[in-house]
Amino acid sequence: MIAASKGANLFYTERGEGPTCLVLSSIGTGPYERLMPEALDDHLQVVFVDLRGSGKSTGNAEDLTFDLLADDLDAVRRALGVERVAVFGHSILGVLAIEYARRRPAHVSHVIAVGTPPSGDMVTLSANATKFFERDASPDRKQVLKENLARLPANASLRQTMQAQTPMRFFDARLDTAPLFADSVVNLTLLQHLMGTLTPDWDVAAAAADLTVPMLLALGRYDYTTPHVLWEPVVGLLPDVTARRFEESGHHPFFEEPDLFVDVVTQWMADTSGVTPAPSRAPDPAVDFEERTTESDEEVVAASDSTSGAGEHAVDVPPAMPEEVEPENPRVLALIDHLGLERHPEGGYYHSVYRSVSRVQPADDRPSRASLTTIYFLLASGQHSRWHRVRSDEAWHFYEGDPVELLVTDPELLQVERVALGTLAGGGVPVHVVPAGWWQAARPMGAYGLVGCTVAPGFEFDDFSFLRDDDAMFRALRLLDPSLADLA
Repeated sequence: MIAASKGANLFYTERGEGPTCLVLSSIGTGPYERLMPEALDDHLQVVFVDLRGSGKSTGNAEDLTFDLLADDLDAVRRALGVERVAVFGHSILGVLAIEYARRRPAHVSHVIAVGTPPSGDMVTLSANATKFFERDASPDRKQVLKENLARLPANASLRQTMQAQTPMRFFDARLDTAPLFADSVVNLTLLQHLMGTLTPDWDVAAAAADLTVPMLLALGRYDYTTPHVLWEPVVGLLPDVTARRFEESGHHPFFEEPDLFVDVVTQWMADTSGVTPAPSRAPDPAVDFEERTTESDEEVVAASDSTSGAGEHAVDVPPAMPEEVEPENPRVLALIDHLGLERHPEGGYYHSVYRSVSRVQPADDRPSRASLTTIYFLLASGQHSRWHRVRSDEAWHFYEGDPVELLVTDPELLQVERVALGTLAGGGVPVHVVPAGWWQAARPMGAYGLVGCTVAPGFEFDDFSFLRDDDAMFRALRLLDPSLADLA
């Protein structure tokens, strides 16, 4: 099928029935027709569109601007005979989908951006992606990438290079991706124009108030080309965005987790505005959609509350601090009495054991501190140490009771480490050190756990802060692992 638009003939194919969704492509429609779940055809009319100057579309790729793109996609929309369309953009093409919606809100019902970066600065994106891969990827994934790159010929094509980068692009690091993109048509002029001219200065948060169309942001947990963590400081700035992390996906959640992707898209569209395709399957009578995503730890950040005149993001508000559970365990009560424990602001009970009289000068902007402090710290069943950080190193020591799960993550919340503090005989570790400035939380894995916490330079409450008091960090925690947000 062809739609004429300002000196170009735009090629498109269509399949399925329902509200219309344009799927943008810069490599020919074939790969996306293959990768897109066929189950989506039961709910949407899926229209695959070759951008101007790509695939089977004519026209000069270097003429493409955001305004001309909007004209081109409007031409396709009119050729289809529909008033409104959803638009799907994968990777950098998500930028085009968003900008089409910004310019034509009357004709765009929804935006689906998959693996799209929040900024078009490719140099910064590449640096952040490399950093995330180095910190987050498993040794096996890193080894597969190393071996793939070592096998590349000196004059490797773009397609060969991208196949070698499979460990960065797919959940399955060893997936044979060659058949998936066998018929792709790569127009280097278009790619260079998109990444070198059209998008380098683009930022999704710029003029965020103009983005009035509901947007679904689909992010792969194992996408090491567009790390999901990059969206953490951005999601809360956008007026109507729903972000979902797919736990067994890389850069292509629609291909890697097709059933879940269809469920998410259809339910989201049913929940937002006027386009309401039927859910892809009947809801579980015992567990509704929201509960299902939370229990499976799939959800990242939900949309802003569309009913809130202030535009606040309901899910980005930390839960209220719960009342501490009053312990009933006889041993817990005995320890509280014998050790003189009192309530700690972060949860549980503590007693200061020692504060050094010698002073040291921290290597930062703080005044002098005691060289070392140590406390007893007790957590009973139903209690937890809330997410917090201390500006000094902190060593946790296990003393008695059941193991205590210590949760630790770096200042940027890239990955959570789970440590079972306990006896060596019980499979735990008796000591673990949390570096200065790292976020930490803890909870007992049984009836109670008695530990010690030693801080050097010594602890002062001026050096202590709760994660819940930092909106950006709380959003980052939800993005990293929604199940841990209740510990804030």
